[in-house]
Order: sequence, then C-alpha cells, then structure tokens
Amino acid sequence: MADAILFLSMSLMMSTNSKFLVWNCRGAANTSFYRYCKQYVDMHKPALIVIVETRCDPLSLERTFKRLGYDGLVATEVQGYAGGIVVAWQKDCIDVEASMRRCNNFREQMHAAKLVDMGSIGPKFTWRGPIYHGGQRIYEKLDRALCNEKWRLSFPDGYVKILARVEFSDHHPILISPKDAPYIKAPRQFRFESACIS
Repeated sequence: MADAILFLSMSLMMSTNSKFLVWNCRGAANTSFYRYCKQYVDMHKPALIVIVETRCDPLSLERTFKRLGYDGLVATEVQGYAGGIVVAWQKDCIDVEASMRRCNNFREQMHAAKLVDMGSIGPKFTWRGPIYHGGQRIYEKLDRALCNEKWRLSFPDGYVKILARVEFSDHHPILISPKDAPYIKAPRQFRFESACIS
C-alpha cells in the first residue's frame, strides 16, 4: 500500500446494522469492478466501502459509487500505476470525517491506538500470489480488520467475514459487521449407552 494511510473518524450515528466492505481490488477501472462490487453491495448492503489499490483517477470512480448508492466519497491519489484508496459511504447511514496523514511506522500507530486483530471467519488466506516455477503458489493472510477495546465492547457480536475472491483481483474482500456473528454450531454427537442393548 502507498505510504499515505487514510484515517477515518466515524461518529456513532452508525447503527448496529451498518456493515463495512473493505477490498483490495487491484484496479477499479476494470470493467468487471462495477459488476462484482454491485454484487457485493446487493448481497451485504454495506454502509461504507473502502477500495484499496484503485490504480485509477479517484474522481472517475465518483460516478460509479453514486450508481451504487453512495453519496459520500473521499480518495487518495494514485502514484503512477500503484496505490489509491477510495472510501465511499451512504450519508444517511453514517457520518464520516476523513483526513490524509503520513504514517512512517504503521505498527507504532496500531500500538498507540491499542488496535488488535479482530480475527475472521471464512477462507484462511486473503491473498493469492502468482504461480512460480514448478507450479507452486503462495497464499497469505495479508488483509485484516482491526479494532480497539471500546469498539469490541460496544459491538460484542461484531465479526469479520472473508468473502469470495473474484478472478480479476488476487485479494478477497472483507466484510465487517457490528452484529449477528454467524456462530458455527457443531453437529450433535451421537452417544451410545451400553444399557440400551440389554
């Protein structure tokens, strides 16, 4: 990611139904971007979308996000054919104040803000690397959602879900939901009582 990091301050006008979609799409100018983004929006109805590595002029995406129903937008500039972050939101659902700041040491900033990894459900890895000689491919968990203790206490049922990856991106989108974590129930164990066979 570019060395400019976008810091967002969201007022808690946000309801517990507000979901956030974060996606390193590796190119929002791609014709498939709108189609896949619309599918994610229709299915999950996020109030806020963060698109990373747009690789195109952020102002050209304003029309795309308006068509998707997002009337708030802030973006960083791309650096050549790399970088670019766009944050789009629905103003009637969430109030966002955004500012750009340079961050020399992201790990120090995470520690200072007391941010922790929220964990996730879904696929173990969020990034698929290229195929190397011999047909080997690298898989990594590069994309994560972070929160502080106050957020976790405010939204104890919040969760992070890794969504299905689409072909034109090597990253999976991440859905952050403040409520209704889909708990996985273990199948009920069959217990055999030896007294039953007498």
